[in-house]
Amino acid sequence: MAPRMHLKSTVLGRGYIFWRFFSEGQDVDAFYFDYKKPLAEEHVTILKRDIEKNSYCRFWTDNNPTATSIIDFRVAFREVAREVPEGTTEVERAKIPMEEKAWRAECEAEGILAATRGRHPKIVMCDDILSDFANPAESVEIARINQIFEHVILSLPPPDGTLGVVGTPQSPYDILHKLQENGLFYCGIFPAVKDYTKEDVLWPEMFDFKRLMATKRSITPSAFEVEYQLHPRESIDQFLDTNCIEACIDNTLDNFVPEKGATWKNPDKMNVWGGMDVGKEVHPSHVVFYVEMPPEKGEGDMGWLLQIYEQWLDGMKYNEQVVMLNELIRYFDPIRFYFDSTRSELEDRGLTARATGIRFARANKASMATLLQKRINNSWYHYTGDGEDAAAGTGIIMYGPEDSRQVRSLKQVKKDLSASENEDGHGDAFWANALAVYACESGPRITNLGSAQDIFGGRRSSG
Repeated sequence: MAPRMHLKSTVLGRGYIFWRFFSEGQDVDAFYFDYKKPLAEEHVTILKRDIEKNSYCRFWTDNNPTATSIIDFRVAFREVAREVPEGTTEVERAKIPMEEKAWRAECEAEGILAATRGRHPKIVMCDDILSDFANPAESVEIARINQIFEHVILSLPPPDGTLGVVGTPQSPYDILHKLQENGLFYCGIFPAVKDYTKEDVLWPEMFDFKRLMATKRSITPSAFEVEYQLHPRESIDQFLDTNCIEACIDNTLDNFVPEKGATWKNPDKMNVWGGMDVGKEVHPSHVVFYVEMPPEKGEGDMGWLLQIYEQWLDGMKYNEQVVMLNELIRYFDPIRFYFDSTRSELEDRGLTARATGIRFARANKASMATLLQKRINNSWYHYTGDGEDAAAGTGIIMYGPEDSRQVRSLKQVKKDLSASENEDGHGDAFWANALAVYACESGPRITNLGSAQDIFGGRRSSG
C-alpha cells in the first residue's frame, strides 16, 4: 500500500512488468487489472509508449502495432552467440553465422469485475482494483471484489508466477487488509508522512512535509488520511472508532440462550436493558440485552453494561419476531426495552406492552448514537490505562470476535449517521445497541434497595 501520486503504479505496476520483459530471457505474458478496464488499458498504453521510446528497446518488434492498449513485442537486443569449434582459424570463425537471442513479451488489460478463469499468465498485476479516487467503492462492491480475487485472481498465475497488488485501502475488510494475514504475500505499507513530530516523510525530494500539509488542507484531512496516510476510507468516515470498538470486545462473555418456562438467573437483581432495530429482509432485525453491573465508587448511579444476549433475525416475519421478542422479554425481564417503531412494523401484532417503541428522528438518533459512542470510548480509556479512575466514566462490554457480524455492523454507520449497505445489513447492530444504551440512560432510574422486611425491621405501618 502506497500513497497517491507516489509512483506506486509507475514503479510497482508498470515498472515491474517492464523489468521482467527486459530481463526474463524467455517468453513473458502478463495481465494488468484495474478497477475498470479503461483504467487498466491506460496503464498498458503508457507502458507500451515507454517501451517504444526507450533506446534500449530499439530492436524490439511490435507484433500488433495498431493496438494501443495491447502489448505484444518480440524482444531482442542483437545479443549473439557463436558455436566455435576448437582449432578454428580466424578466417573460418568469421564465416560462422551469428544467432540472435529473442523472446516474446505480452500484456493485456482488464477490469477486476470482469476477471475470469482460464489463462495462467506469468505475471498478474492488480493496481487500484478497489476503486478509482473519484468513485470510491461501496461495501457491497468491495465484498464482491474480495470474492473475485479469492476465487479467480489467486488461481491465475502458475505456481512459479507472480501476483502483485498495489493500491489504497478502502475498508478494514478489503483485500489489501486480508492479504496482510496471508503468508504467501509480502505486504508493505508506506504512508506519505512517516512521523508527524519529526516531519519525516516518504519522498522528501518530491513531497516534503510542508507540501503534504498544504495538500492536506486543500483536499480535507479525511481525504488526506485515506489517500496519503492509507487509513481505510470506511474507518475514516465511520462514527465509532475501530480501536475503541475493539476495546469493548470480550470473547469470554456468555451468550445466554432463553429456556422455555424459565427466567434468566439474576439473584442480585441487577438492572437489565434491551434494544432492537427492526427490519425483515434487506435490513434484518437485530436484538440485544445488557445487564448493568453495580456502579463502583465514583461512577455515579450507572454501572458498566455487559452484553448477555445478541441475535440476528434474518428474514424472520414480523409476527414471528413478535413471538420471539415477547419470550425474550419474559425471560430476561428488562427494566426497559426500546425498539425502532419508525415504520410501525410491529404494531397490532400482539407485542408486549413492556416493549417501548422509539420513532427515529434526527435529534433522538444523535442522542442515542452519542450515548453509545461515549460508552464505547470510555471502554477504550480503561483498556489503554488512560481511564482507570472510575471518574473516567462507565463503559460497555460486548461479544466478539473482532470480525463478527455485530462488530462489522457497528462500523457501518458513518459520521452523518447514514450507513453503508452490504450482506451484513445496514448498520442494524449499531442502532440495536444504541437503543439498549438509550434505555439504560434515559427515563427514571430504578435502584434495588433489597428486602422491605430487612429495611423496616419487620415493623408494620398503620394507615
